[in-house]
Amino acid sequence: MGTYYRKALFVANAGIQISSEASSVDGFEIEGTTPTGTDTRVVFSLDGTEWQKLVVSGGVGTLTPVTTQTITAESVLSEGNTITDIDGVTSIPEFIGETVYIAVAFQADEEETVVPKLKIGIKQTMGADLYQKVDESAVYSISDDGTDLEVVSIMANTAATGAGTVNVEARFKTGGTWGAYMSVEAANKQKITASAFQLRATYNVVTIGEDSAQVMNATVVHRTNVVSNMTDGTAVCVTKTYDFGNTMTRAHLMVKHETVPDTRISAQISLRRAPTNVTGEILGVGDGTQKTVTLAHTEDLASHGFALYFDGKLQSSDLYSYSPNDGQVTFKANNGVVVSADYIYHWEDEHFVDFERDTSYQDKEHPNLVDEQFDYSATDPTDPVGSVGNVRVLLEQLSGTEENVSLGVGTGAAQAFKLDHHAKRDTITVSPATASWYYDDNNDILQVISSEGEAISVTYDWIGRSVSVDSIVCIFNE
Repeated sequence: MGTYYRKALFVANAGIQISSEASSVDGFEIEGTTPTGTDTRVVFSLDGTEWQKLVVSGGVGTLTPVTTQTITAESVLSEGNTITDIDGVTSIPEFIGETVYIAVAFQADEEETVVPKLKIGIKQTMGADLYQKVDESAVYSISDDGTDLEVVSIMANTAATGAGTVNVEARFKTGGTWGAYMSVEAANKQKITASAFQLRATYNVVTIGEDSAQVMNATVVHRTNVVSNMTDGTAVCVTKTYDFGNTMTRAHLMVKHETVPDTRISAQISLRRAPTNVTGEILGVGDGTQKTVTLAHTEDLASHGFALYFDGKLQSSDLYSYSPNDGQVTFKANNGVVVSADYIYHWEDEHFVDFERDTSYQDKEHPNLVDEQFDYSATDPTDPVGSVGNVRVLLEQLSGTEENVSLGVGTGAAQAFKLDHHAKRDTITVSPATASWYYDDNNDILQVISSEGEAISVTYDWIGRSVSVDSIVCIFNE
């Protein structure tokens, strides 16, 4: 029988930023093991473009593209650099000023009880005495369906002491393609539409313990839908979030709304586990020096809800740093001061899934209203369930185009025609071109004067009028 192997591929979703002020890149810091009978290989990418390997000569690494760009565990194990290859590198000039992404493939015999491990960093020498750290945020979606929406503004609140500096940049996904990072100032001077964004902060200090640099918060303001002069788009009505105490798996939703032609109502539900609130966790006792402490619970930490106390007194957020990524808190408290914290973990972001439409009927008391009903039931193991839930209702204005719609024949006098849809006035074209016309957009009536016997037709873009919700009632069940 042949030998069977377990293989795995890990592709970094965040790159390592190499400073453009670096005088050299001096190879790698490598930790881990590659036991006998196992293999570990790596490939690299600059700024997330093509994948490459290093050709090493005299300690100098030079990048060359690998054959397979749609990388897999097999392709990296076949073409990538071994740990021995890169351990001997002492200079990589092409890395200077670039964001380096790394992909690692592992292989071990199926029967092996030990597996390869790798922790890798990149060494760089600065031209001056400068300590630098680069952090990339997670990728945040602006729209649910990948539509590019307008970015209104970007704000970054930073703080620095001594010789410390911090620079915040942003990049945007437009038309399905990521652009390059740009400064917040440059981004605010441009008209940007995007479906997602990512932030990057570069921290610099000269003297550790005296200088500091931090990002207090960052905000990206964007449109929730593309709005024209006729306010077309999709409005969203979101209910409060409730904690029911018990796990909910089903829901029945009733939406009462206006009857408006060329509109559509749909609904979505979000169910998730309840977060855990920690109050007054003791982090330690101050001794006058800066300390970094890891919270007792680091699973799915919330970015909000954190508070730090010195002897029970709430501290300003500019006096400490808190990372929800790893639960690390950095502070400096006087000797003998008890440091404690409040925070939230087991936090899950809202993830909405669709309700199934049940039925609709005319409201008995209000003939201009419709009662629409929806059902949700978690039947698949991947369907969301939980004790915390809310719903949102989507009110969509449909749109379209009518081309060369025949209206009748000219009489030489004014004639009124009721259009099938609510037309956008600036898109109306009436044939013959010599005809005079007027559109009443309150009643969707087109008045036309054309010579006797001439065929009259119209072309126009249309959009449903805005629709509103009268009431929403949702019944949740276990």
